[in-house]
Amino acid sequence: MTTIACLYTKSARAAAVFFGCALFAATGHAQTTTIGFNGLSTFDGSFGKFSDGGTFPTFAQTFVTPATAPYLQRFSIFLSDDFGQGADLKFTAHVFEFDVINYRLVSTPLFSSVVQTGSINLGANPLKPFDTYVFSNTSNALNLGLAASKTYAIVLTTLGVGASTFSALPIGASNSIEASSVNQYTGGRALRSNAVGTLSNLSLNGAFENASAADLAFTADFTGTIVPEPTTGVLFCSGLAILLLLRKRRPQA
Repeated sequence: MTTIACLYTKSARAAAVFFGCALFAATGHAQTTTIGFNGLSTFDGSFGKFSDGGTFPTFAQTFVTPATAPYLQRFSIFLSDDFGQGADLKFTAHVFEFDVINYRLVSTPLFSSVVQTGSINLGANPLKPFDTYVFSNTSNALNLGLAASKTYAIVLTTLGVGASTFSALPIGASNSIEASSVNQYTGGRALRSNAVGTLSNLSLNGAFENASAADLAFTADFTGTIVPEPTTGVLFCSGLAILLLLRKRRPQA
């Protein structure tokens, strides 16, 4: 009976360790700092090319890395179809360091997404059914370490995606980009660009200008430390539980 009780105790302890660690791994994203969208929206014009003028191949939103949470884990933007040709819009999302004095990108891309297809949700203003585009990696954590209290930019651009210049984009390839109607995020602002025709030239002085809204409708989630891969946490806990089960009992006096 003593042996059975001891094995039961060890099994229960190992199970508790395993499930506790698994729960920790599954909830590793819980402690986040979110900046951005305040829920009140407006429209900031067309992203892409609805006509030869008045639309922009590049939009950006600057932000300042939270001082105590420097790891960007995911970010979101919101788009809807302009006039029925949203599927023709192809774009990528990036994160760059940003020069707030000269309105330009100053680093190589710190993150670049795969090619995205524009929203096909079409509705009448101001009730457009915006689609949410979330950018992260397959485990929902970018673990992109940024310098604390420094300015970066989320960049949405059609440049370099099958067409290197604005003029090469098909007319009608555009989405409405959602913006925040109240400036509650003071650490950044919405920007746009039609001054350059290539992605690399977004690093030129004055490549961006202020958009019509103070901020894009965006979210950005940060953590204070790197978020472990869920499978890594589970494997570690499995090994720990097995070690507890295999540990020899001390001889009884």
